[in-house]
This record gives sequence, C-alpha cells and structure tokens, in this order.
Amino acid sequence: MPSKTQTGNKQSNRRREPRLGTWFNTSFQAGNQCWLSGFARDISAKGMRILTLEPLQPGAQTAIILENIAEEENVLITGKVVWQINSKIQTDTDWIAPSMGIEFDQILPVKTTAFVH
Repeated sequence: MPSKTQTGNKQSNRRREPRLGTWFNTSFQAGNQCWLSGFARDISAKGMRILTLEPLQPGAQTAIILENIAEEENVLITGKVVWQINSKIQTDTDWIAPSMGIEFDQILPVKTTAFVH
C-alpha cells in the first residue's frame, strides 16, 4: 500500500475550504527545475490536488500555472506541498495515483467555479 507523507498535525491537515471536483491540465515548477505537468483533480480557494507521475516532496515551494480557466488568461499562483502520495503502477485494483496536495500562499484570485467543467 502506498504511503501518504504529510507534514503538520491532523488538525492542520483538515480542509478549511470546500473543494470542487475538476479535471484539467496544469503545470508546476519547484525552484529552478524544469516545468512538470499534471492534472488538477480538485481545487478550493486555498489549495488543490495535482495528480502527477512526479510529485514534489512535502515542504517544497512551487509555482503553478492554472491553464485556460473559463476561457480567460492563465493564472500563476504559488504554494507549498503539504502532502504527497508517491506510488508505482501496480496491476491490482488498489493502486492510488501519485499526487500531491498544494496549499496556496494566497487565496486563489478567481472563483473556484471557473475550474468546474
């Protein structure tokens, strides 16, 4: 079973904002690394979950491009990785996709409903 690496205590890991389910391409970068890609799976005003084959380590600062939201310009936002699931593809049905949870450094500057397809 893959492990979920978290930072902080259980109280701080509780979601403070409602999350909306979504599915759209996104790009992210840590430091001077190359841009990586993933799929936004859910989003709130204060954070999001990104499914990616290359999740960043908890504590890593990242820049994220939220692409083509509601036919407007892309949004660049920064945040911190607060948890990570890093698992390998398996043949059984219990496989959990590699992903990471991001806490934004500031409140999302657009309404989260712009990301619901």
